[in-house]
Amino acid sequence: MPRYQRAYVAATQRFFLVKNRWWETVAMFVIAFTLFRPDVYRDWIFAPFSVTPVAAMQPVIDGLKPGDNMRLRVEVKE
Repeated sequence: MPRYQRAYVAATQRFFLVKNRWWETVAMFVIAFTLFRPDVYRDWIFAPFSVTPVAAMQPVIDGLKPGDNMRLRVEVKE
């Protein structure tokens, strides 16, 4: 069983090794959420994506190093 499932089960049943106090249950929910979705906290600090117009794409592409990743999403308005 993955770690986040153990924390979630302990929080919902209010029992880990002994009966949980209310604040331990809250902590277990926070721990389970953190282990399940760690990117939520990272996205508060760093923007996951940046939107760049087509005219400004060449400097972005030139700034990439070999092995760097770049996601490209093209939207066409008709």
